[in-house]
Amino acid sequence: MTSVNSIAAILVCAGSGKRFGDDSQVPKQYQLLRGTPVYTWGLRCLLQHPRIERVVIVVAADMEEEIGADALKWIGEGKEKLSVTTGGATRQASVFNGLQFLSRQVRPPDAVLVHDAARPFITGTIIDDVIKCVEKEPACTVGSPVSDTVKRVDDNIIGATVDRTNLVAVQTPQAARFAELLKAHQRAEADGWVTTDDAAIMEMAGYKVSVVLSTRWNIKITTKEDLQICEALALSINR
Repeated sequence: MTSVNSIAAILVCAGSGKRFGDDSQVPKQYQLLRGTPVYTWGLRCLLQHPRIERVVIVVAADMEEEIGADALKWIGEGKEKLSVTTGGATRQASVFNGLQFLSRQVRPPDAVLVHDAARPFITGTIIDDVIKCVEKEPACTVGSPVSDTVKRVDDNIIGATVDRTNLVAVQTPQAARFAELLKAHQRAEADGWVTTDDAAIMEMAGYKVSVVLSTRWNIKITTKEDLQICEALALSINR
């Protein structure tokens, strides 16, 4: 397998946040967390990482200029690494757009990390571990072991208790060799695959996807309750 010399990241920031349920219609990634937009927490971490050469924010149509200016207002170092492009109707389409943007660069990256903007507590250590893995394997995802008892439920009736021994809750960032992930997305579009993440696309394309153990603090904000939890967690995180 070829060496990984250049690494880029895609920050998926185009979602409408319909499940967040906020009357203001402000998507979850643009809500304020300790006075700062949620998406900028992960963005700063990606931009500050020494191995990541470019970060592409994928945003909703017609928001490139607005979010580009907003991001520059909030971030410190790493501004020269930042690009903004348009997303699609789904997360899968948005990532594909980000990959195509990178493919048009003079020198596309050897590997790419894909991260959800609604996960503010990504860390340099998580990024380090993901990069180490994708230097050896074609693709990987971070995840945390499932600690709760898991039940399969049909019509509000428990059908079975699921063995959690080998279960992990999958998170982002997910990473892959750039050329392989781009080809997998191209095949997904051509064949009509519909998936929820890039690890699934790589699996469907026939690649083995490794798991890098993460922390449960790498929470995704989906509801108002999640944002409240992150507000509490932010008090104890030194960023």
